[in-house]
Amino acid sequence: MEESKSPNKSSKNSTPTKTEIGLWLLPEFWGQGIMTEALPLITHYTFKQLYLHQMEGFVETENTNCKKAMAKLDFKKERTLQKAEFKNGKPINLEGFIKMNTNRL
Repeated sequence: MEESKSPNKSSKNSTPTKTEIGLWLLPEFWGQGIMTEALPLITHYTFKQLYLHQMEGFVETENTNCKKAMAKLDFKKERTLQKAEFKNGKPINLEGFIKMNTNRL
């Protein structure tokens, strides 16, 4: 029996695909565990429902709590983007994190 493929969903045997997540949380909400709760749900859906190969996420360099949450969920820091975005009219650096779907390797 041949598996049908949706254009928005890859199968486990198709070419590896990736997605980028972007979660911006206002500083007054940092340190409340929101990302720690949200990221596992997003990761599970991305890998188990969409069968994607890799997730990439960017974190403001100053947001140490979010970087800790990414590390706790096995996202690995891959790079730093210098002056990648503007916040309040000033350039900010972003750190790029990657998580691989180990079930697809």
